[in-house]
Amino acid sequence: AMDDLDSVGLSGTTGGDSTDGVRETVESMRECMNEYEFGAAAGGKRLAVAMLKRMNFHLMSEGGKNLPSSSKVAAASVDIIRRQWSDEGEREEWANRIGNLALVSSPLPRNRGAKKGASISSSWESKSKRYMKEPWPLTSQLAELEEWDVDAVKDQQKDLVSLMDIVWSL
Repeated sequence: AMDDLDSVGLSGTTGGDSTDGVRETVESMRECMNEYEFGAAAGGKRLAVAMLKRMNFHLMSEGGKNLPSSSKVAAASVDIIRRQWSDEGEREEWANRIGNLALVSSPLPRNRGAKKGASISSSWESKSKRYMKEPWPLTSQLAELEEWDVDAVKDQQKDLVSLMDIVWSL
């Protein structure tokens, strides 16, 4: 999947494409990535895992850090960070965006009595402690935040879309 993602590059034109056409395609891709609900279905989560791995690898290589072990890379999954929303409109708009997903080394344990997909503890305090221990820089940096609210989701969304531009030279 990483090779497929690495091959996505639109930094130049080919054949009869115009610069305007490429610019429109890039803007369309950026808009789709910004609005896509990665957390809503298994396929979107798999795509989010691949993209978040690639963005984390980019940051790690830029910072001269070692990549996680192959077992951690293979076992990586996404965690939906904020599951409880007081505003239904905000939940509908932000709950499944990539800005509300964190790459984790292994899935969080599930509470057998809870709703499908609910982890044992979904409080920000417990998640931030776990995220602090993650080898993935985009996840571990989240632990520095005091709270995970809709503004944090929006900021993370904006930062990830900007990082996508850099990683894939959009």
